[in-house]
Amino acid sequence: MQLIDNDLKSLQEARIVSETARDSFGMLKGYGQDELNLILKKVIDDLTKILPDLLKIEYANKSIGSCEDKLDLYNQFIELYKKDIDNKKIVGPLLFNDKNQIEKMGVPLGPVVTLLPIENTVLYSIYALLIAIKSGNTLVMVPHPKMSSISSKIYPQIQLICTNAGLPQGFLGYMNNVTFNGVKELTASSEVAAVINVGCAEYYDQVNIPSKPVFYAETGSTPVFIQKTADIAKASSQIIKSRAFDNGLAPSSEQFVVAESSISEDVRTQLINDGAYFMNKEEEAKLRQTLFRKGTEVSEEYIGKTAKWIANRSGFSIPDDALVLVSEQPYIFEDDPFAVKLKCPIMAFYKEPDWRHACEKCIHLLKEKRNGHTLVIHSKDDKIIKEYAIQKPVGRMIVNDSAYLAGVGIGSSFPLSMFLGGQTTGRGCTAKNIVAEDLTYQRMIYYNGDSEISSDDKNFEEDVLKKFLNKILEN
Repeated sequence: MQLIDNDLKSLQEARIVSETARDSFGMLKGYGQDELNLILKKVIDDLTKILPDLLKIEYANKSIGSCEDKLDLYNQFIELYKKDIDNKKIVGPLLFNDKNQIEKMGVPLGPVVTLLPIENTVLYSIYALLIAIKSGNTLVMVPHPKMSSISSKIYPQIQLICTNAGLPQGFLGYMNNVTFNGVKELTASSEVAAVINVGCAEYYDQVNIPSKPVFYAETGSTPVFIQKTADIAKASSQIIKSRAFDNGLAPSSEQFVVAESSISEDVRTQLINDGAYFMNKEEEAKLRQTLFRKGTEVSEEYIGKTAKWIANRSGFSIPDDALVLVSEQPYIFEDDPFAVKLKCPIMAFYKEPDWRHACEKCIHLLKEKRNGHTLVIHSKDDKIIKEYAIQKPVGRMIVNDSAYLAGVGIGSSFPLSMFLGGQTTGRGCTAKNIVAEDLTYQRMIYYNGDSEISSDDKNFEEDVLKKFLNKILEN
C-alpha cells in the first residue's frame, strides 16, 4: 500500500511541477538577454557563497566523491563561465538587416526537466540552472530517488536566490517523491519542452519521451591510448590525477588505459610511481565479489569512494599513497566486469602490439560496450592522431592532456559545459558539450522588399531592462 501511495504522490507532484513551470515560463518570456545576464551574474555570486554548505549536505547523505575536489572544479569552471556571460546573445533579436529589421530571433524552448544521477547532485543542478537562466527557460530538477531526501534542504535555498535575483516565482521546481512512473508522467507532459538526462540510462532506455528533444549526458568512462612516441611521465601523471579526481566522478575521466606493448612496462612503472596500484589475481577476485552484483552491475555503495576505502571494503590492503586501483586485462571478453562503466577510481590496463590494434580496442570499448563519450590519446605522431580523429566514435577527442578538465572546457577549446553529450553511446540528440544555446531555437524572418513597413525607433531592450530593475526594487 505504501508503494502505491508513493507512486500516486509522485504522479501528482509531476503534474503540479510541470504546470508551475509552464506558468512561470509565461512570465519569463518578457525577459530579454541583458536582463537574463544580469540575473545570472547575481545568481552565480549568491550560489558561490553557499556552495560549500550545499556540498556538505550532499556528502552527508551518501559520502560520494570529494567535497574539496567538487569545489575546486566549480571554482575553475565558474571563473571562466562568468567571463563569457556577456559575450554571446542567444535569446531575443540576434540579427538585423540594413533597415534595422529583425531577421533572426533566439527563442527559448520552454520548461526543461533535468534527470539527475546519484552522483554530483549539487554541481549538475547548478549547471542546469545556469543554462536555463541564460536561455530563458524554466527548470524542474528530478534528483535520484536515493538523493531525494536532500531536495528539501538544497533546492529551497536555490529557489530563494533565484527569486531574489529577479526571476519569477516557480522558475525552479523540483520533485520530492521520485518514482519511475512519476518521472514517466513528468517527461511525457505536454507542458515540458525538453529533457536533459544526466546519466540515467534506465530512464532513457525504458521511458519513451515523444515530441521533444532529449539531451543525454553522463559521467564518462574514457579510453586513453598511450602511443610509443608519447611523453610517458606526463601522460601517466595526467591520467592518475584525472582518474583520482573526485574519486572517479568527473564528467569525463580516463578509465581504460591502452598502451603499446613496446612501452607498456615503462607505462606500468610510471603509473605505479604516480599512485596506481596494480591488483594481483587474488585481490582482483576479492574486489569482484563485493564491487559487482548481478553479473557486471556495479554496487552503488562503491560510487565515488576512494581507492583505499574500496580495497579495505574488499578485504585487501594497499599503500596509503595509492590513488587508483588497476586491473591488468589481456583482452575484453563478453562478461568482463572491468569493461563496464565504473564511477570510482578503478582502471583497466591493456597492452596492444601497435596503434592499429589499440585503435580497434578503443572502438570496442566505445561502441560495443557503449562506454564513454570522449577519447584521449597521448602521442607525438600527427599521422596517428589524425587516424584516431577520423575513426573514433566520440564527441570529444583530447590530445596530450587529461580528460577531467579538458572535457568540460577548462583549458581546452571545447565549450564550457558540465553536460557532455552522449549521442555516440546510442543515447540523446547530440554528441557535443551541451550549452545554453541548445535550449533555444532560432526563428528566421524574411521581409518582402516591395512591402512598406513603418519604423518604430523605440528600443525594446531598454524597456526590458527597466522592467527588470523595477522587479528588483519590488523585491
